[in-house]
Amino acid sequence: MQWESNQYYSLKEADPMSLKIVISLLKAYPLTKGCLDALGVQLQEKLEFGFFNIGQDIIVEGESGRDIFLLCTGKMDVLVNNQIVVKMESPSLVGEKGIISENSKRAATIRITDEDEALVVKIPMGSFLRDFNDKSIRDDQFTQVEKIYQNLF
Repeated sequence: MQWESNQYYSLKEADPMSLKIVISLLKAYPLTKGCLDALGVQLQEKLEFGFFNIGQDIIVEGESGRDIFLLCTGKMDVLVNNQIVVKMESPSLVGEKGIISENSKRAATIRITDEDEALVVKIPMGSFLRDFNDKSIRDDQFTQVEKIYQNLF
């Protein structure tokens, strides 16, 4: 299959070895290892990946979001108020504040800066974490939230 740049695909669409590699990378970080331990296959089935070009924003400052991202190849800049505050190289995990932040607003923009395409894995934590401001959601619909937070802390 031909993967187009600057969009996400389900990791299930890639070959099984790709999933194994991504799982190994995720197990290297205590945060994502805890999420994998709590959610297992449920999380693995929702993982997404994409190849992103230089200048492409992965996270935009001020937007809402609970997903976290693993930069597998390439480089990225972290910008606050359009000023570069940190330059990062792969592998790097970003966006984790979205899991614990009460309002889940992004504190920085994450921009791809490598000349080659960067491989990014999207970990869709927004699918598993409850919005406690939404009173229409019953507690029993988000039993995994407790497991996730227990593994994180």
